Parts: sequence; C-alpha cells; structure tokens
Amino acid sequence: MAGKKIHLVLALVGVVVNHAAFLVGLVGLYRIASRHFDPQAARLAVWAVALFPATIMFSMVYPSAIIFAASVWAFDLVEDRRDLAAGVVTIAAVMV
Repeated sequence: MAGKKIHLVLALVGVVVNHAAFLVGLVGLYRIASRHFDPQAARLAVWAVALFPATIMFSMVYPSAIIFAASVWAFDLVEDRRDLAAGVVTIAAVMV
C-alpha cells in the first residue's frame, strides 16, 4: 500500500515539474516573439503552441517540457548576446 502511494506522489511531482517547465518555456517563447512581432502576435504564438494537440506530451512524465523550456531560453539568451549562458542552458537541455 505504501509503495503505491510513493509511486503516485512521484508521478504527480513529475507532472507538476513538467507543467512548470512548459510554462517557463511559454514565457521564453513570448519574450522571443514579442521582440520580433507586436504583442498580439506574440500572444497568438504562445496560444498556438500551448493549444497544439501534440503538446499533450508536455503533460506526461517525459523530458520534453524541460527540453522545450531549455531550448527556448537558449535562443532567448543568444538573442541577448549572452553566449556563455546560452551554452550552459543548451548543455542542460542536451543532458536531460
């Protein structure tokens, strides 16, 4: 009985972490899109990614959401000319 509760808690933690990582990735996507387009287009880009049917993978306990967030923020850091930080984030994305 205790083993089932532990597995349930671990699964719940995994889902919460993935949702948080996906939200962080969406914030980074908004930052990038708002630099290149007007705020309405940036919001539309975020909603398009968030509501795309394949994004259900970001709700599962897979590293996809973490890779998405790290990749988006690596691009954001490159645009800010912070290449060392972008390299560290890219390494983190690759190692997940």
